[in-house]
Amino acid sequence: MPPVLPLAVLVSLLAIPTSARMPDVTAISVSTPVTVNQPATVTVTGANPCGAVRIDFGDAQVITFPISQLPFSVNHTWATAGVKTLTALGMGNCAGTASTVVNVQPGGGLGQLCAIVDCGATPTLTAPRITAVLSVNRPEGVGAVLGKNFGLAKGSVIAALKRWDGADQPTPLEITKWTGKMIEVRWPADISGVMDQQTRLQVVTPTNAKSNEWPVVFSAALDVAVIPWEEVGPVKCGVDSNSDSCGDQWDPDDERSVFLFFGTITPWAVPCAGTICGLHYNAWAAIGDDKDTDVFVLPTLKNGWQLSSLEKLSWDTTGGSLTGPLGFVPNATQGTLTMKWMVTPNDDVSYDFAVRIAGPRGVPHK
Repeated sequence: MPPVLPLAVLVSLLAIPTSARMPDVTAISVSTPVTVNQPATVTVTGANPCGAVRIDFGDAQVITFPISQLPFSVNHTWATAGVKTLTALGMGNCAGTASTVVNVQPGGGLGQLCAIVDCGATPTLTAPRITAVLSVNRPEGVGAVLGKNFGLAKGSVIAALKRWDGADQPTPLEITKWTGKMIEVRWPADISGVMDQQTRLQVVTPTNAKSNEWPVVFSAALDVAVIPWEEVGPVKCGVDSNSDSCGDQWDPDDERSVFLFFGTITPWAVPCAGTICGLHYNAWAAIGDDKDTDVFVLPTLKNGWQLSSLEKLSWDTTGGSLTGPLGFVPNATQGTLTMKWMVTPNDDVSYDFAVRIAGPRGVPHK
C-alpha cells in the first residue's frame, strides 16, 4: 500500500499562494500580413515576473532576449517566403512554451496587398516591365510582348514610329490577348508614311503606368510605282535618222524638206506611256541604215525607294533593231539607261518601257 501524506501536509500544500508558482509564457503572435524583407512585430505574452524569453523565428535565427516583464515585442524581418514556425520559451524565473505559424509572402508592398485582394483583378501597383518581344514587326505582323506586372485589365502597347519627314507617329498595336505576363499583339495593316526604322515598344496600363521601352526593328509595307516620263532627264536622243524623237523631245534638224515634192517632215513627238521611249524613222529612198543611241538619266530616288524592274510596253523592230535598255541595276537608287537602235531605209523602230520602283508605302520617292 503506497504511503499516505498526513492531512496537515496536504493542507499546507494547497495553501501555497498562486503568486508563488513559476510564471509561464502562454502565447506568441505576429502582426500580419508578413512579407519578405519587411519588418513584422513578434509579441510574446504570459504571466509575470519573467526575466528572459528565447524566440526561434523559424528561419534558423534563435535569440534570447533579457526582459523585465511580459508582454514583450520585437521586430523581425524574414529574407525568404514560405511557412515559418515560431516558438517562444520562458527563461529567467519563468517557464512555458508557445508556438505559432506564419506564412511569409513574397514581394514587398504588393505582396501585402495581394494577401488581402486579388491583384490580378486590380490595377498593378508595380510598374509593368517588358522582358522580351517575339514579333514580326511589320504591318499585319503578329507577336507577343513578354514581361510582368501587366495586370489583367487591358491597356495598350504603343510603337514609337517616326514618319519619313521626322515627325512622331505613335502607333497603338492591336491587342488580341492580355494577361499579367504576356500580351499578344498584331501590327495594324494600314500603317503608312513611315520607313524601315529602329523603334521602341512600350506597355501602358489603364492607370497610365508605363513600362520600360523595348527596341525592335520595324519593316515598312512596300508600294510599287512607275517613274513618269516627266521626271526623266537629261535626255540625249539619237539624231542619225531622218525623224528622231524620245518622248516629247525631238531633233529640230529633222523639221526640213527632204524632197521638194514631199514637203516638210515633222518628227513624231509623242509622250511616253511609260518612263522612257523612242521613235526613229529612216526616210524612203535614203541611202544606207541609220543607227545611234538614246540616253536617259533617271531621277535619284530617296526615302528608301529603289529601282525594281523594267516592263516592256511596246517594241517594234520590223524595220531595224533595238538593243537595251542597258544600265538598269535592280535595288539601285539612281541609274542611266541607254537604248541602241538601227533602222533601215523607209522604215522605223520604236520602244516604250516603264521603270518600276519600290519603296515604303505613303512615302514620296523624291
